[in-house]
Amino acid sequence: MFYVSLFFFVFCLAATTMADVKKEFGEFRLTHAEKIGNETVLTRHYSSRSLFKGVFGFNWCSDLDYKISIADEMSIFDCVLGKRVSFKQINPKRFENEENNLKLIVRDHLIVYQQPHSTYFFSTDGRLSHWTAPSQTEIYVVHKGDRIVRLMGKKIGTVSLSYTRDGLVHTLGSAYNYEYTQGLLNKVQKTKRSFWQYQYDEFLNMTLWRSPSNFESMKYDSEWDRIVELKDKEACRFRFQYEIKKSKKYIVETKKCAAQTEKETVFEMVSPRLLIKSSSDQLGNEFRQGVKNENVF
Repeated sequence: MFYVSLFFFVFCLAATTMADVKKEFGEFRLTHAEKIGNETVLTRHYSSRSLFKGVFGFNWCSDLDYKISIADEMSIFDCVLGKRVSFKQINPKRFENEENNLKLIVRDHLIVYQQPHSTYFFSTDGRLSHWTAPSQTEIYVVHKGDRIVRLMGKKIGTVSLSYTRDGLVHTLGSAYNYEYTQGLLNKVQKTKRSFWQYQYDEFLNMTLWRSPSNFESMKYDSEWDRIVELKDKEACRFRFQYEIKKSKKYIVETKKCAAQTEKETVFEMVSPRLLIKSSSDQLGNEFRQGVKNENVF
């Protein structure tokens, strides 16, 4: 939704980037796949509603951050879901999380965690052993202490990692260089023409991201920590309004692009995980006729 020339060619070779707004939470999300050639080396995810601090800084979670906690119960922080997931033991070789329909399987002295596009393998102490990228390439890791210092695979060879004094990734092989300001990732450099930039506000929310072919800026409601406006590279402006009327929760998305009429779409929040989109003007009229409640969500 958010998101040509030499820049387009470079961008496709370097990375795949997807941005999205989770309207039910007012959350801005960004996924970036680091590539060498045509092969994905690793994937990192940003969430404006996360408090997670990974090896790429605050609010960033990547393949390198996956590990299983086996203290009181089996759990893992899932980068795609953006939250910690706990598992109940079903039998000695199977653990399940019913809410998200996820499971851990103990197999061949490894703990297997399967996602829709990747499968992660851990040793019995919870440390990441390897994973399969979306292309089914297997990426193996080499640890030095608590850090992953090398990635190895049949299609990528050996990729070494270096870290800053604060334990943040500084380089990924000779292809990627990362720069930070106070623990916040602000630049990823691949070539002179191929780089990504990020900016944040005083509440650590991303307010800008720029790539070789894309540019987007965001504004947040600092009191409720949710996105209220987004402007994309095509100069389309999205505004998000959150209201309760007649005890119903509504999210109103207004889209305005250059030389086009403004378009309004109304969503009703039926549950924390389900939005109903107005397929006709019925829901929109219901929203406009309702009296605004004092409480907001």
